[in-house]
Order: sequence, then structure tokens, then C-alpha cells
Amino acid sequence: MDNTRTMDKNLRALGAEVIFSGSSWVNIILPNAETLSAARSALVQAGHYVQSITNNEDGTLYVRANY
Repeated sequence: MDNTRTMDKNLRALGAEVIFSGSSWVNIILPNAETLSAARSALVQAGHYVQSITNNEDGTLYVRANY
């Protein structure tokens, strides 16, 4: 759980909206594509992986990850 808390803190520091869904999924809305690399690093460091990435019309990215 500590890894997940650290991941949550790191993602929010990037300006991401973090929404935990169920017991093993997290939905992340990143403000722009430039934050994707850092977000992926935060997920990997916490032992999680990206399931999907969707580009939104407003320039934000929607990331679904397993945690």
C-alpha cells in the first residue's frame, strides 16, 4: 500500500487526477502528453502497469492502470 500512496502522490504532483476504481484499477487523467513519461515511471516504480492510454479531445490523456 505504501507504493500505491507514493504513486498517488507522485501522479498528483504532475497535475494528474487519480481515481481508484475497485480493488485493482486506477484511472488517471493527465493534463497533457508531456506528463506521460513521468506518470509511467511513477507507476512502474510502484510495481504497477499501464493497461490503456486514450487521447482526449481537450489534450488530456486518460490512463487506465492495474495497481
